[in-house]
Amino acid sequence: MNEGKSFGTGQTIYLGSYFRDQQVGQSATHTLRRPNNAVYQTWTQNFNTYYSSSWWWYSRVLPSPASTGIWTYEVTYNGQTFTTQFAQGMMLPYTFSGNGNISDAANWQGGQLPPNPVPSGVEIIISPSGGGECIINQVLTLLPGAKLTVSPGSKMRLQQNLQVQ
Repeated sequence: MNEGKSFGTGQTIYLGSYFRDQQVGQSATHTLRRPNNAVYQTWTQNFNTYYSSSWWWYSRVLPSPASTGIWTYEVTYNGQTFTTQFAQGMMLPYTFSGNGNISDAANWQGGQLPPNPVPSGVEIIISPSGGGECIINQVLTLLPGAKLTVSPGSKMRLQQNLQVQ
């Protein structure tokens, strides 16, 4: 995967969206939101050709200066909205706050698992609540520029390899 999750002010970002059963006459609405949830840019993509599966990409330039924080890219298609986030001026954090396996989405704030391998610009924060522990039950790979932070007093147990590249 060639995925960035942390960008700088004025930087060009590339956004991808993937569809199936794309019908003639359908459309998708793409929206970039600032950290305060205000709309930075929005555009509509009209489909004029049927594809059983398709992918599209767009490039956008972040403003200069750009608001520091977590930005959101959302795509609304067939009444469903799909989102992903990226950071500007900081690392994108994923916080493990539960108790148990790292591969269980219920153990992560917001129920969102971090990508694995963990790309540059992403920080994994291990901070189980109530004396719990984070169990690394699958190989976890940190790519250059990624960060793993174990909060003071937190427990992390390795049952699989932790690979740092």
